[in-house]
Amino acid sequence: MTLGANAIVQAEFTIYPFVEGMAPPPHVQSAIDAIQALGIEVTVGPLSNTIVGQVGPVLAAITAAEGAALSAGASRFVLNLEPAERR
Repeated sequence: MTLGANAIVQAEFTIYPFVEGMAPPPHVQSAIDAIQALGIEVTVGPLSNTIVGQVGPVLAAITAAEGAALSAGASRFVLNLEPAERR
């Protein structure tokens, strides 16, 4: 499948290691902050986080998030990217 420049995608990502607690650990929060700095809303879940938008901005956000998370001590960044259903 080929996605056009205006395609809407959903990116779900999980950042390791997991740290128990009520707030995201610093390596996860840094990824969330990096995405939000680009003006993209992040849906934060208990095990993964999700963003939805045009493919270009989403890929840029994921690149920023991965770099921020790894710089903050993450050991792994797992991504699932798929076309999103239009709402």
